[in-house]
Amino acid sequence: MMKRVLTSLLTALLLAGPVTTALAQDYVPTPVTISKDKVKFKGKTYYSHVVLERQTLYSIAQAYGVTVQEIYDANPDLTVLKKNAIILIPDTSAKGYQKPVEAEPAPSVPEPEKKAETPGEQLPESGYTEYIVKWNDTLYSIAEKFGVTVESIQKANGLTDTKIKKRQVLRIPTPETFAAQQAAAAATAPAETPHREEEPPLTVILPAEASVETADTASTASLWQENFYDRTGYVRTEIPFALVLPFQKGTKVSDNNVDFYSGVLMAVREMSLREGINADLRVYDMEELSSASQLRGVDFILGPVSREAVSKVLGLRPDNDIPVVSPLDPKVSSLLSSAEDLIQVPASNDMQYADLIQWLQEDYSVGEKILLISEKEAAATDYSTRISARLAHSGLPYKVFSYGILQGRNITGSLTEMLSKERTNRILIASENEAFVNDVIRNLNVLTHKDYPIEVYGPAKFRSFETIEVEAFHSVRLHVSSAYHIDYTNEEVHRFLMEYRAFCQTEPGPYAFQGYDIASYLLRRIARYGDAWKESLLQIPETMTQLRFDFKRSRNDSYENNGTRRVIYDKDFTIRTVR
Repeated sequence: MMKRVLTSLLTALLLAGPVTTALAQDYVPTPVTISKDKVKFKGKTYYSHVVLERQTLYSIAQAYGVTVQEIYDANPDLTVLKKNAIILIPDTSAKGYQKPVEAEPAPSVPEPEKKAETPGEQLPESGYTEYIVKWNDTLYSIAEKFGVTVESIQKANGLTDTKIKKRQVLRIPTPETFAAQQAAAAATAPAETPHREEEPPLTVILPAEASVETADTASTASLWQENFYDRTGYVRTEIPFALVLPFQKGTKVSDNNVDFYSGVLMAVREMSLREGINADLRVYDMEELSSASQLRGVDFILGPVSREAVSKVLGLRPDNDIPVVSPLDPKVSSLLSSAEDLIQVPASNDMQYADLIQWLQEDYSVGEKILLISEKEAAATDYSTRISARLAHSGLPYKVFSYGILQGRNITGSLTEMLSKERTNRILIASENEAFVNDVIRNLNVLTHKDYPIEVYGPAKFRSFETIEVEAFHSVRLHVSSAYHIDYTNEEVHRFLMEYRAFCQTEPGPYAFQGYDIASYLLRRIARYGDAWKESLLQIPETMTQLRFDFKRSRNDSYENNGTRRVIYDKDFTIRTVR
């Protein structure tokens, strides 16, 4: 019952568009504010603009000083402007930018009609129908729509991969032609060898030229397919699992948890369409979960959210060997020492701090300056205590500079005495007080304009500070180690965005990426390794659209994700993903 209610709720929330009933004279366009975020994509610099309600392409183009066509050129998949959509706007002030020259229209010369040539096997046209690819189509969604296979479309159009373009004309086999092709293939196919129900080996041998680092940055998934999946196939094709979330509190629906649910649905849908895996998703509202029998027979339980709720589900499950996957709360890591079969996905804060110090160690060269800046007479926090202790035990040579926020206007002179103009100055800020961090960044920004080479290291929380201009982060080359990061220039992220928009008719938020990554990762592991899937978590790290998975075994057969994402705010206003 809950599954049907939530599915209906999600459909209503995601598919229902806003209805505007205001009269024309009441319409007030939303002002366009120039974005402070810039990205570099394919060698060009763009503003990353978030569309607000009642903004139009014309008003956005006017604000940025570009043409509507230039926006379309920068966003080839853009058809309808939607609220909260992220679009790229050319930065006309960037070095090397050239305004497109509008050519004069050439005189119209009628051309003789040409019959479109179709590569590949020539087949009777009567057995096919033509389909024009839309912006939100994939080869998989088209095959599903017409009830045929991806392979049959590829064969009919001479395609060697699954890449298609908007407005491309495809030949689709009619049901009769497709049935005839399937029957012919079955008649000529060699007899299948019996399937052996053996657990595949967990050791994955990578090519000699591929290191662990290249596996992470060059798509671990593709390497794994080349060296394992293509040779052995899937062990499991039926995977039941439970999703437990606090969807509703009283009369209020949790939008974040519905977003997470929609991301899980995307993973389930993708596994079915592309891999032929039937993921039996059983959905429960946390408030309605009361019996162990509700969780019987599943491979894993995804959720709930809070530490208290996870603890409750750990005690409620019918068998202790059914893993509970904690998807969102880093504090759940405190249960790892006592809980059995707990899988903690978000990297703990302490793990992020440890990675930040490790990153500093990897970047440091002899002769460079390392400076730890702390707030004088401020109460110690978990971050300031842990980061200072980890730096002290790192073996790195460093100095400490501490000052009060009221002294901020007069400390640049003291800072210059501790810094170098010849070598890189690596600054670690041991505070999460927004006002103090703002003051430190401001002072360091002043020094960068005096030719001091500065690189700042800080926690992920810095990125949520609203009083710090993002340009200042770029100026001091902020280095952040975070449990989450979405790289919008990544092709896999772009693919997920397109498919999510087409399926859900809205923009995915961070919770949707989170739900997709976790569900997709676990479903593929179970499909490949069967009952040995938990052991496979200890294999090569894998990076997905938002998360990096790098599990270590804890006590009681539990697992903790130590995967973090490293991000640098470069001086050319790009946000670069290092890991």
